[in-house]
Amino acid sequence: MSDVPHRNLRELWNRGDETVHKTMADYRELTDKGKAAIQSGDWETLGQVVDQNFALRQRIMNIAPENYRMVEVARSVGASAHFCGSGGAICGLYRDGSHYQKLVDALSEIRCSVLRPLIFED
Repeated sequence: MSDVPHRNLRELWNRGDETVHKTMADYRELTDKGKAAIQSGDWETLGQVVDQNFALRQRIMNIAPENYRMVEVARSVGASAHFCGSGGAICGLYRDGSHYQKLVDALSEIRCSVLRPLIFED
Protein backbone atom coordinates (compact mmCIF):
# COMPACT_ATOMS: atom_id res chain seq x y z
CA MET A 1 0.00 0.00 0.00
CA SER A 2 2.99 2.32 -0.08
CA ASP A 3 2.51 3.18 -3.74
CA VAL A 4 -0.08 5.91 -3.05
CA PRO A 5 1.93 7.88 -0.45
CA HIS A 6 5.08 7.56 -2.54
CA ARG A 7 3.23 8.64 -5.67
CA ASN A 8 2.00 11.69 -3.75
CA LEU A 9 5.56 12.49 -2.69
CA ARG A 10 6.72 12.26 -6.30
CA GLU A 11 3.94 14.63 -7.28
CA LEU A 12 4.94 17.08 -4.56
CA TRP A 13 8.60 16.78 -5.61
CA ASN A 14 7.72 17.45 -9.23
CA ARG A 15 5.75 20.55 -8.22
CA GLY A 16 8.77 21.83 -6.29
CA ASP A 17 7.27 21.46 -2.83
CA GLU A 18 9.75 23.17 -0.51
CA THR A 19 9.22 20.79 2.44
CA VAL A 20 9.74 17.68 0.33
CA HIS A 21 12.85 19.08 -1.35
CA LYS A 22 14.35 20.21 1.99
CA THR A 23 13.55 16.87 3.62
CA MET A 24 15.16 14.90 0.81
CA ALA A 25 18.30 17.06 1.07
CA ASP A 26 18.31 16.39 4.81
CA TYR A 27 18.00 12.65 4.11
CA ARG A 28 21.07 12.86 1.88
CA GLU A 29 23.10 14.41 4.71
CA LEU A 30 21.69 11.95 7.22
CA THR A 31 22.64 8.92 5.14
CA ASP A 32 26.21 10.22 4.89
CA LYS A 33 26.28 10.65 8.67
CA GLY A 34 24.86 7.14 9.14
CA LYS A 35 27.40 5.59 6.79
CA ALA A 36 30.26 7.28 8.64
CA ALA A 37 28.87 6.09 11.98
CA ILE A 38 28.65 2.50 10.74
CA GLN A 39 32.14 2.59 9.28
CA SER A 40 33.63 3.97 12.50
CA GLY A 41 31.56 1.77 14.82
CA ASP A 42 29.96 4.83 16.44
CA TRP A 43 26.74 3.21 17.61
CA GLU A 44 25.60 6.22 19.63
CA THR A 45 25.65 8.45 16.56
CA LEU A 46 23.99 5.72 14.50
CA GLY A 47 21.17 5.57 17.05
CA GLN A 48 20.71 9.32 16.71
CA VAL A 49 20.62 8.94 12.93
CA VAL A 50 17.91 6.29 13.25
CA ASP A 51 15.82 8.64 15.40
CA GLN A 52 16.40 11.57 13.03
CA ASN A 53 15.31 9.39 10.12
CA PHE A 54 11.89 9.03 11.74
CA ALA A 55 11.63 12.77 12.36
CA LEU A 56 12.30 13.43 8.68
CA ARG A 57 9.71 10.89 7.61
CA GLN A 58 7.13 12.57 9.84
CA ARG A 59 7.69 15.83 7.97
CA ILE A 60 6.49 14.44 4.67
CA MET A 61 4.40 11.33 5.43
CA ASN A 62 1.47 10.51 7.65
CA ILE A 63 2.32 7.87 10.24
CA ALA A 64 -0.53 5.67 11.44
CA PRO A 65 -1.02 5.91 15.21
CA GLU A 66 -0.23 2.22 15.78
CA ASN A 67 3.08 2.58 13.93
CA TYR A 68 3.93 5.75 15.81
CA ARG A 69 3.12 3.94 19.07
CA MET A 70 5.71 1.23 18.37
CA VAL A 71 8.42 3.86 17.92
CA GLU A 72 7.26 5.67 21.03
CA VAL A 73 7.36 2.51 23.17
CA ALA A 74 10.82 1.50 21.92
CA ARG A 75 12.14 4.96 22.67
CA SER A 76 10.52 4.93 26.12
CA VAL A 77 13.11 2.35 27.17
CA GLY A 78 15.99 4.21 25.53
CA ALA A 79 16.21 2.36 22.22
CA SER A 80 16.51 4.21 18.95
CA ALA A 81 13.67 3.47 16.58
CA HIS A 82 12.19 4.47 13.26
CA PHE A 83 9.36 3.34 11.07
CA CYS A 84 10.36 0.90 8.34
CA GLY A 85 7.91 1.73 5.62
CA SER A 86 4.53 0.42 4.63
CA GLY A 87 3.39 -0.40 8.12
CA GLY A 88 3.60 -2.82 10.96
CA ALA A 89 7.34 -2.76 11.60
CA ILE A 90 10.01 -0.58 13.14
CA CYS A 91 13.75 -1.03 13.45
CA GLY A 92 16.35 0.45 15.70
CA LEU A 93 19.24 -0.16 18.04
CA TYR A 94 19.64 -1.29 21.63
CA ARG A 95 22.78 -1.30 23.81
CA ASP A 96 23.14 -4.73 25.39
CA GLY A 97 21.32 -7.85 26.54
CA SER A 98 19.49 -6.26 29.45
CA HIS A 99 18.44 -3.33 27.26
CA TYR A 100 17.19 -5.80 24.65
CA GLN A 101 15.06 -7.52 27.30
CA LYS A 102 13.56 -4.17 28.39
CA LEU A 103 12.71 -3.51 24.76
CA VAL A 104 11.11 -6.93 24.33
CA ASP A 105 9.08 -6.49 27.53
CA ALA A 106 7.88 -2.98 26.64
CA LEU A 107 6.86 -3.89 23.09
CA SER A 108 5.15 -7.09 24.21
CA GLU A 109 2.81 -4.92 26.29
CA ILE A 110 1.42 -3.55 23.03
CA ARG A 111 1.44 -6.99 21.39
CA CYS A 112 4.57 -6.49 19.30
CA SER A 113 7.27 -9.08 18.76
CA VAL A 114 10.94 -8.21 18.54
CA LEU A 115 13.22 -9.95 16.07
CA ARG A 116 16.93 -9.79 16.78
CA PRO A 117 19.10 -10.48 13.77
CA LEU A 118 22.23 -12.53 14.18
CA ILE A 119 25.11 -10.91 12.35
CA PHE A 120 28.18 -12.93 11.48
CA GLU A 121 31.46 -11.54 10.28
CA ASP A 122 33.67 -13.39 7.81
